[in-house]
Amino acid sequence: MNKVDGLIISAGYSSRMREFKPLKSFQGVPFILSIILKLSTVCQDIKIITGHKVEELKDSLLLWIKHPDAEWHQKFNLPETGRNSLSERLTFIHNVNFNEGMFTSLQLGLAHSALSEWILYHFVDQPHIPLSFYREFINEINPLYQWIQPAYGRKNAHPILLKNDIFTSIINAPENSNLKLISQQNYIRKKFWNCPYPEILQDFDSEKDIPEGEYRDTS
Repeated sequence: MNKVDGLIISAGYSSRMREFKPLKSFQGVPFILSIILKLSTVCQDIKIITGHKVEELKDSLLLWIKHPDAEWHQKFNLPETGRNSLSERLTFIHNVNFNEGMFTSLQLGLAHSALSEWILYHFVDQPHIPLSFYREFINEINPLYQWIQPAYGRKNAHPILLKNDIFTSIINAPENSNLKLISQQNYIRKKFWNCPYPEILQDFDSEKDIPEGEYRDTS
């Protein structure tokens, strides 16, 4: 079994959404909570990189997890033991330099992931990806590769699985670098999974991006 941990980037200002994106609701569940509940079924631990409104985010999340809505239980069908231990599997990491860009949050998260064999790198604005995606995605793990990325219609998308032996090169990359530049390095062994989930191509940057009722059920 590979040790896969989740890494959620939730540090930005959410300026285009005009409200705090991690706490915004999609299909009755806050963005970040939806992602956490789904990641909890395939990841051992989940790290959350915070920045803007860090205390509001932490307080809201811990309250929801300790006193969850009955509808959330039904939607994600988590076992009782999983619900009770979820708060213990969360780690909050504050990025004081979050306004310098998302890449700094990724670098910080990987720096705190020395014990992880794989990191499932996830944006907070993709709460609509179905639960079945994550189960299938994890099954694509292969020790021959260091980077596993889903694709739909020949378009590569997110989230991404990153193996621990490329963490250092990402952490030590210059400040003006980004994950796209790193992905172009020939030494990285990449695998692209052509999946049946068009949701991976979409992220919710603003209110107009959220097509109510259009996406399939999150389970």
